[in-house]
Amino acid sequence: MSRPILLENLKAMFPELETLPHADTLERLLERIEVTQIQDCMIELLKDLIRRKKFKNYLHNKHYLIAIDGTQKICRGYQWASECLKRQVGSGEEKQPQYYVYVLEAVLVLNNGITLPVMSEFLKNEGYQCEATKQDCERKAFYRLAQKLKAFFPKTRIAVVVDGLYACGPVFRICRKNQWDYMIVLKEDSLKGVWHEAEGLMKLEQENRLECMWGDRLQVYRWANDIEYCYGENGRKKEILHVVICEESWEETNRNTGEVEKKITRYAWISAKRITKSNVFSLLKL
Repeated sequence: MSRPILLENLKAMFPELETLPHADTLERLLERIEVTQIQDCMIELLKDLIRRKKFKNYLHNKHYLIAIDGTQKICRGYQWASECLKRQVGSGEEKQPQYYVYVLEAVLVLNNGITLPVMSEFLKNEGYQCEATKQDCERKAFYRLAQKLKAFFPKTRIAVVVDGLYACGPVFRICRKNQWDYMIVLKEDSLKGVWHEAEGLMKLEQENRLECMWGDRLQVYRWANDIEYCYGENGRKKEILHVVICEESWEETNRNTGEVEKKITRYAWISAKRITKSNVFSLLKL
């Protein structure tokens, strides 16, 4: 915090800022403050900045882009608190218990590259211990975090970006009910019915295609709209999804042989918005 570049970066967004607190001053404050108040203060500050339209020039398609992902914070060989998650590491007789903290983080991503913390949701010990997979536990944390996010920012235009772990019916439904846009990674081994229908529609609707250059890479976009996705008991619940695939190709020199090799990779997402030629490029740059 004492380096001049931090103050310069902050002044670029907040011209009225004159100084930064000394590290000792900050330490004294953190020693006295209740832990829960720290997040409350951050949220109130963020709401105030939104009200004063401080971010209006840094939004993505006029939306506040919220990226949500899980991360491990602390890992120890002993249990320092009852809330710690527990796992076994090693194999056979060398297996040892390991205690750690895992938290779901929501951050505001501005189009100039700056990210600001919004809120955190810790994975619950009791929920984690009884669940079979990390996936179930992270999703439950997402449901809790989404409820809080909507309560704190009820009328804010939000676009959510998450990885393929959250490509499921309840997440789609929450985002739709909250009137949030979203871009969710679609993995090849998930939602096989959606994949099958999307690829079939792309073959039929050849006009849903766009080629462009991104730096030195050729990107080919293909998409399919209005895919009906049924889930829940007996498939009674339904969501309408829009799928876009980007195939990216480029040339790269092999360091060992010196030969030029062609590289190809593919990405896929599920969008809350219908995909068109006019919006596909901007949506995928979220």
